[in-house]
Amino acid sequence: MCIQAFAALGLNDYSRVDFRMDKDGNLYILELNSMASLGIGGSLFYAAKTAGYTYESLINKILDVATIRYFGSSHLAETEPDLTQPLRIVARTYLRSHLQSQKETLRNFVNLNTHVYNIDNVNKLGSMLSRRMKHLGFSEHLYRQLDVGDIRYFKNHDEEKNDVLIISHMDTHYGPNDLISYFEDDDRIYGSGIAESKGGLTVMLGALHALRYSKRLKKIKCGVLLTTDDSLGGRFSKKLVQQYSRKSKYIIGLKSASKEGGIITTCYGRNDYQIRFTTPPNSTSSDIHGIIPILGKKIAAIEKLSKDEKNYRLRTTSVVAQGTHGHTPNYATLTLVCSFKTPALGKTMDSKIRTIMQKKESGQKNLEVAINQIQTRPPVIEEASDKRFYEIVEELAKKHELKIKRHEQIMSSDISNVPSRLPALDGFGPIGHRYRSTQEYILHDSIVERSALLASVLYRCSK
Repeated sequence: MCIQAFAALGLNDYSRVDFRMDKDGNLYILELNSMASLGIGGSLFYAAKTAGYTYESLINKILDVATIRYFGSSHLAETEPDLTQPLRIVARTYLRSHLQSQKETLRNFVNLNTHVYNIDNVNKLGSMLSRRMKHLGFSEHLYRQLDVGDIRYFKNHDEEKNDVLIISHMDTHYGPNDLISYFEDDDRIYGSGIAESKGGLTVMLGALHALRYSKRLKKIKCGVLLTTDDSLGGRFSKKLVQQYSRKSKYIIGLKSASKEGGIITTCYGRNDYQIRFTTPPNSTSSDIHGIIPILGKKIAAIEKLSKDEKNYRLRTTSVVAQGTHGHTPNYATLTLVCSFKTPALGKTMDSKIRTIMQKKESGQKNLEVAINQIQTRPPVIEEASDKRFYEIVEELAKKHELKIKRHEQIMSSDISNVPSRLPALDGFGPIGHRYRSTQEYILHDSIVERSALLASVLYRCSK
């Protein structure tokens, strides 16, 4: 009855239908309301939320449908874009029509376990991306690596400098048995690495395809650097990030946005420590527990230091204690990760960690301590150039009717290695949450919205 009445009245898009039922159970249509229940507390919003939309994307969907009706067909492969329309309209229309294709790409990325030391799979993902980038008109420079997967740099022009450099990574920290395959649940899409990198890579491809469809891609001198050692703090790619950043006017990272649509303007630095404790196997102070009581005291001291955690975060990520030839443990390895907001705080935390670890425990004069700082990344501090870049993005987001905000991320990223005073922002991937956990997810409808926003930002960077 609803559909027949809707069609009979020649309505478009949506309406709310009001009924009355008589005592005999007969239904009567009272009226069809357009623009009804469109508020955040309305029934249409709750229906849309169940279908996987946010309020913003619901409104944009209504506008997209109207745009297609008045300005062009949804069968985009068979039509030419209307170049008189703003990029945001052309891009979103294209992306809506190709959402299923984007999701298939994302599924293929997520279901490939690209642990940092799974070099074959990291390179397989690199090859998949290489084919897509070459199809878009990008040339490739391959940096062969032995310890990790190959680092890849693409650009779509022949000049020395880029208007914009996109940086992302292909590796993840998930081990061989940790992979969570792609699956959808209501408005969320889950999977290993989906928020941290693979959702962002999908958004990037969507933005570039939309720009090509709108005949604007060739107007942008764009570079793309795909690293393979983010899990190791950019140990091998650091110099390349610095090199290509210096040749670019703007630098963009593809980590997921925060739940409020946050663009990453600052992120913590990070120090990783591997600390080895050793006592002689024949030490007179050894007992049935060996070195374990010492290890317990060190961990308790770190736990005490962790309770404050103002502008820093300290975590024990691995504890291993062993003995030689089946005896009680006489050596142990402790792995720590310390994230910090400022360089000065990083130095303070480094000093405190070393003091705790090197402190001689009672009865253990022969204790040997070796502290190895296995990786380090500086914090990203928002500078004047970043503020100006954010203002550009904020202006474009308003035109897209998308909410964004400044976001401070505790986890470090590749933009940590971008030289200072260069405008660099991260968080241009889809809206996501719970990095590096079994519950890592992105919001379904944010794939299109963030792809369209990224397309506009890339185009603006060429101006």
